[in-house]
Amino acid sequence: MSEDTKDLHTGTYLAKEYDITSGRISQIINKLDASDKLIKSGNKKFIPKDLEDKIRKQLDGSIEDRNKSTDDVLLAVNKELRERIKELTDEKRALRADLDKANNNINGLVQSTMSLSNKLEAIEAPKESGKDIIEKDYESRVSKLQDELQQERSKGFFSKLFGN
Repeated sequence: MSEDTKDLHTGTYLAKEYDITSGRISQIINKLDASDKLIKSGNKKFIPKDLEDKIRKQLDGSIEDRNKSTDDVLLAVNKELRERIKELTDEKRALRADLDKANNNINGLVQSTMSLSNKLEAIEAPKESGKDIIEKDYESRVSKLQDELQQERSKGFFSKLFGN
């Protein structure tokens, strides 16, 4: 390295600093029409300070533009996501309302079924009780008639004729 290139950088150095390819640095130099301003020292080409400043401004501007573009994209995506979240929240509320209605309908049907079941039990219970009552009444009447018949048979002829 000579004394006049001691504080100068190469395109490769700038490329590493900005995490880009050295080909991108060459493109910027060509765009600035500054290929003839490079200082050759051995097999390396050094960039003069004024050209390096222009390259850095170009790179910093493209980074800012890229960041601004990225920010715009992120803002648009953020807006779209917020809208989608709102839509999904509204859909969730509507589905919750539908589910609540369905639950209320189910509860109503369950209560109605239970009421009908209770009414059916109430109707069938007396049937069985009525049947039991009729059977018991029948048995008691038959028993009473048998007792009366027995008493009549045990009475004599004159007591039947004249009573007691």
